[in-house]
Amino acid sequence: MWLTTPPPDTPRIRRLRNDHRTLERLRDESTVFDFEASGGNPPTCYLVTFRGVGLARRHDKIGLVHEHRVEVKLIGSYPRTMPELRWLTPIFHPNIAESGMVCIGEFGTHWAPSVGLDTLLSMLWDMARYLNHDPRSPFNRDAAAWLVSQSVYTFPLDRRPLRDRPQVVPPSDPATRSENPGSAPRRSEATRPQPTMSASQALRDDSEILFLD
Repeated sequence: MWLTTPPPDTPRIRRLRNDHRTLERLRDESTVFDFEASGGNPPTCYLVTFRGVGLARRHDKIGLVHEHRVEVKLIGSYPRTMPELRWLTPIFHPNIAESGMVCIGEFGTHWAPSVGLDTLLSMLWDMARYLNHDPRSPFNRDAAAWLVSQSVYTFPLDRRPLRDRPQVVPPSDPATRSENPGSAPRRSEATRPQPTMSASQALRDDSEILFLD
């Protein structure tokens, strides 16, 4: 019987574990997002799926598509460097090449290790639905030229943010509720308003103060 040795508790391993937990929470908070993890425990590779409206070009015709898949690799230098991204499904976007290379602007050249994986995925979803696009720095020049002249589509194509499920607020502790739910909470003696002092009362009190030489 082979026993697996757990990975060492390094900053990178802790970050990978946290990323995996973050994506699991994100999946629960989204009707758009899903993923498959691979590459070990904790995972170092994700196949991400966005289920929502975007654009693709087929046979020189531009039309709507409703599913996108992206490969995200957390390479050995991550999180010091940006994950490797490759768009796997057809997409027509000025900042995504037909080969699948993705340009995310300044994040590509000035990556910050503090950027969470969920933040990066939110940027990718915003690109897919055409909330995020920059025709001035294109990876797909045809898409950039089309974007500045088109009048068919209104952006964003899909109005849902990545976290689009309503958040359920847990019920409060019954022990902290008032006995009468319809009544206002009782004030403690410390929080009850104190009677105000009139100006004449203040002057009378001041007259009783003795100033010593």
